[in-house]
Amino acid sequence: MNEWQQRLLSNAADRLYAAIPRRRPEAARLADARLVAHRGLTGEDDAPAENTIDAFDRCLALGLFGVELDLQWTADGVPVVFHDRDTSRRFGAPGVRIDETRFDEVRSRHPDIPSLDEAVARFGKRLHLMIEIKADTWSPRRLPELKRCLEPLVPVADYHLLCLSPSLLADVDGLEPDPRMAVAETNTREIVAAVHRLRLPAMAGHYVLLDTRRRRDLRARGVRFGTGMVPSANVLRRELSLGSEWIFTNHAARLAGALRGMRRAAGVKLCSNSKP
Repeated sequence: MNEWQQRLLSNAADRLYAAIPRRRPEAARLADARLVAHRGLTGEDDAPAENTIDAFDRCLALGLFGVELDLQWTADGVPVVFHDRDTSRRFGAPGVRIDETRFDEVRSRHPDIPSLDEAVARFGKRLHLMIEIKADTWSPRRLPELKRCLEPLVPVADYHLLCLSPSLLADVDGLEPDPRMAVAETNTREIVAAVHRLRLPAMAGHYVLLDTRRRRDLRARGVRFGTGMVPSANVLRRELSLGSEWIFTNHAARLAGALRGMRRAAGVKLCSNSKP
């Protein structure tokens, strides 16, 4: 299935599931809800650009639990927060290949691409960092620098390491508790099998494809799970009721407002220092 077909099916599912009314989840589910903005996207018309300090600041202001962010590596081995290997999609042609460009030149050309160090310094322990490792630029030799960047944070409590290729997570060792999380797109069956084979502690998948049978199986094996990309309040209600621990979304502002309304209606009060 190509990317266009995936998007078409996903949009159709979003429209269908958004139209189905859902009951308000139990108060305990609402209290523990963890919204994660995919690439820091909040969905408003004036939302800041993805994977930027401004985007993560917006997420912090919305009171979100966390942000998903993407890692690329410069030619001199600096991890930066950016989705693509090449900058042309975001900034127009001609772009630069990040893995062929030194950090100081990347910073000179594109000042709003943050380093991982900068993201950790500003948002560590304030937002939960869901850090995606890219298969096309990851190498085991990156691990010492990644560990150094994340040293101020506690694994699982403050961050997770995500990857679409679970086998690469075998390279990530020595972090306790174990922060590894496999991510499924349309290949949910294969990713679930890999999670069990590699004994990974967590995974995330599309809210439709991670069906109730698979969720029961994950719970039985002690695997924590999240779902994305949740588009609407009705789907949010569904996912909280089905026990999704992390809710990934491109519409964080919309869902944060819906969650606040549900919490008020249920009389749920959060501590002032509570991330969710």
